[in-house]
Amino acid sequence: MMKNGVVKNFRVIDFYKLFNSFINDSSIFPTIRIRKEDFTRDRELTAFKLLFYLIFRNGKTINQDLIKFYNLLDIPELIVSKQALSKALRKINPKVFEHLFAKFSSSFYKSDLVKTYHGYIVLAEDGSTVEAPLSDASLDYFGFSANQYIKEKKDAKKVSAKVGGLFDLTNGFFPSITIGKHNDSELPLAFSNLENVMSSLEDRKAIYLADRYYGSVELFPFFELYHKNYCIRAKSNFYKDQVALIDEDGWIDLMIDNTWLHRFKREDTKKFTSHYPSVRIRVIKHTLAHPNDNGETQHIYFTNLSEDEFSKDEIAKLYSFRWDIETQYKYLKVDLESERFNTTSPYVFMCKFLGKVMMINLIGILMSEVNMEVREKSTATHHLYGFKTKFCNLKDFFYESKLLYFIYYDTLPGLSHIVKVITENSKKRIVPIRPDRHYKRYGRFLKSPPNYRFSKDGRNQPKTRKVQGGLATVRP
Repeated sequence: MMKNGVVKNFRVIDFYKLFNSFINDSSIFPTIRIRKEDFTRDRELTAFKLLFYLIFRNGKTINQDLIKFYNLLDIPELIVSKQALSKALRKINPKVFEHLFAKFSSSFYKSDLVKTYHGYIVLAEDGSTVEAPLSDASLDYFGFSANQYIKEKKDAKKVSAKVGGLFDLTNGFFPSITIGKHNDSELPLAFSNLENVMSSLEDRKAIYLADRYYGSVELFPFFELYHKNYCIRAKSNFYKDQVALIDEDGWIDLMIDNTWLHRFKREDTKKFTSHYPSVRIRVIKHTLAHPNDNGETQHIYFTNLSEDEFSKDEIAKLYSFRWDIETQYKYLKVDLESERFNTTSPYVFMCKFLGKVMMINLIGILMSEVNMEVREKSTATHHLYGFKTKFCNLKDFFYESKLLYFIYYDTLPGLSHIVKVITENSKKRIVPIRPDRHYKRYGRFLKSPPNYRFSKDGRNQPKTRKVQGGLATVRP
């Protein structure tokens, strides 16, 4: 159902054209600069051009990035030096991307491009660790883990940043993503993402999916306060006495006493809970078709969705959609090479990483449109669950076609043509959907060292141990 204020007959093409105005909007200028004097002179590398560069860069080296970017804009004679680029990038404040993501999601949710699942937008939260540049500035910004071998900053051999992402599973983009320190926990990053999107989702029904690392008591009253739904996998020891009384599907009432309330970090949730200390939660116990990597045979889900809308089996199916955010991290790290950053500055690293996330969003909304069309396609005896298009093909079209040119120069006829070409080609490059696939990830026998990557593990090759006749994969 469309709400008031929704833009009718809005196409992906229109959204791409609008994207130019997000970047060129004067309102982002105060947030784009690290210093007030930055971007005040008339230079070839404007802030507007740099943001497009960060989003569309696609070379193995800085030189390749520059050559491809200026060639796609059809101004190769204006190409700047690596030194000029590096100097200009150090002027950009990563916080400008928070502004761009907010503009992106707010405009998208006001359009009739929005797709829903049973009337709900389905959002998945998950975290990941990304490699950051090894430098004094990065170590000061992100910190490092001290142990018996690493006692001081000079002993550190690598730098990591914690990323928390909120992904719209029904529409294919990240409405918010937050980069934190190396030791930041998942929950503060999750709350930061939720704060960023709540205003955009004010008039929309939404379901929040998260795994057991997000099973905080503070989350439940938060969603009640803002009238949103959730489905969160429960920890085995979470209110275990009450959960044990539930057979397969039932409700429990949690009383949040002052001891719990004292631990809450958010004032809005604390105030709400002090007036309404009882939280009603539906508990689902779902038996897995196959034991997972931990040998578990059952998942427990906490939700506030009613039985009238979602049965026990439908809740389990809904939660299974969460895996798509893991796939997005794989796309981000492996396909888009987000950890290739060519810098020692933590701010430039964050800008380059967030630029890749914005590219995921641009690809994702078109991929979602194509998948909606090909998902219903099936054959009489095989592939009964429909098809989906391939991300890597869409990525190649986005980087190699003149899409950047037409968005950058705000040219609607050319943009319409190129998006139509990309869409039609994407419909021809599809793969069948195979639900309930189960791959053994750990303890998997191999004859030789692996040369592939698990999507769950992003940048790392699977670790192995020697067994009789070959190797077996082991946990990271």
